[in-house]
Amino acid sequence: MTRFLFFTLLLALMWERAWAGIPEAADYNAEKGGVSLVVIQNGEIIHESYPNGGGPDSAWALASGTKSFSGIIAAAAVQDGLLSLDERAVEALPEWIGDPNKSKITLRQILSLTSGIEP
Repeated sequence: MTRFLFFTLLLALMWERAWAGIPEAADYNAEKGGVSLVVIQNGEIIHESYPNGGGPDSAWALASGTKSFSGIIAAAAVQDGLLSLDERAVEALPEWIGDPNKSKITLRQILSLTSGIEP
């Protein structure tokens, strides 16, 4: 199981069990090789643990899991009126302004992997 899938499943488990399940979820995370667990409720961190060599400043490659995570964040931002999937990515990435191809790419194209940009 990828770390991202594990993270998603862990979030679902924690959502259901809320406060009472946090210690159990943290133990499960550590036992299954997780490297971080941060639980935020109402903007406040209510639990933070970094087993198996993780740390608050450590970066971990999620590979293709990043696509799913980014899509969920984008969908929430659209629902909250913070962005439109049809806006150009150059609005957030001003370094793309001078590139004739990248300056036309939309967020929808990036999220659906149809932007034409090679990895």
